[in-house]
Amino acid sequence: MLGLAADVRQIGEVLIIPAVLFAVLVARGWRRWPGYLGAAAAFFAVPVVGYMTVSMLTGHGFTLASRGADLLYGRAAVAADCTTLRLPADERSLCPAPSVVAWGIDRIVNNADSPYQSYQPSPGTTKEQAADDVDLAVLRQQPLAIPLSVLRDAARLFALTRDGAANITQISRWQFQPGYPTFPPGVTLSFVASEARTYGGGAPVAVRPLAAFLRAYQLDGGYTPGPLLAAMTGVGTIGSLFVFARRGTRRRRGEAGRLRGSRADRPLAVAAMLTTLAAVTVVLGSDVYEFSWRYQLPALVTLPLAGVFGAMVIARCFRLRPRVGPEATAGRQSATAGRRGWGCPRYFLPCVAS
Repeated sequence: MLGLAADVRQIGEVLIIPAVLFAVLVARGWRRWPGYLGAAAAFFAVPVVGYMTVSMLTGHGFTLASRGADLLYGRAAVAADCTTLRLPADERSLCPAPSVVAWGIDRIVNNADSPYQSYQPSPGTTKEQAADDVDLAVLRQQPLAIPLSVLRDAARLFALTRDGAANITQISRWQFQPGYPTFPPGVTLSFVASEARTYGGGAPVAVRPLAAFLRAYQLDGGYTPGPLLAAMTGVGTIGSLFVFARRGTRRRRGEAGRLRGSRADRPLAVAAMLTTLAAVTVVLGSDVYEFSWRYQLPALVTLPLAGVFGAMVIARCFRLRPRVGPEATAGRQSATAGRRGWGCPRYFLPCVAS
């Protein structure tokens, strides 16, 4: 399933990270790690290699997608401090002025009047090579610039409101509109009508009362609030940390044969880590290229799962377990040391004695 994500969009390749970590964590004993890792890699590779094979047979090369030279250039351009960045003279124009940085990555990379699109390389070099030089210069000379820029944009997901920002692609592009949505100059009503005449589908029509209702619903709260997504991320992260807790081996006093910890705790913690890590890798990986609200959609699928798994792990740690039988009272003092459950790491969470 994680491998199929790479066939839908290439950023899905990063999901191999939670896949292999999951394989390690579910393996009982390090001797089984090679087999589990091999199985995870093989099953992840089946849909990926299958897609690439079809691409090769249809004449598009053995690849998932063509890699553009602007893959990292836009992020490097907005993150760099061009006043101190050392670049060859013929590549200085690729490091934009602050007024151009305010355009945002989308326009810097794609607009015809942007530094990248209007750049004329010197003889013997290409535009792609020059863009790669800028990327490497920023990574080497200003190593924190790109990570901090990515994190600043990633934090937008957790904002209280969905207000637009001038330097990112407007969120209105993915919101309901009161009429038929257009995106001039490329997508206009006349363009849609001409495409419909060619391919079918009818003229562009909007049912305005329904469109107005959907727009009002969405803008007035019909979306997942950022703070709720932040809470899900935090709870999922805390639940993930329980994979490092010791397994419960103590037995309750007077209840021979019953383990203090539950066998279900560790699988839940591993599940919390899998879903939390999947959310972080795929969303943050997309943000490295460019922050876009459509790139945040995977968070709506993965973070609720991560939050639920994490909450279940924490709840199992803190839940009260009543003890029955006359031996419970007699052994209360001597059993105090063994009251910590399986999933209660001493080093980051206190536990409620049960």
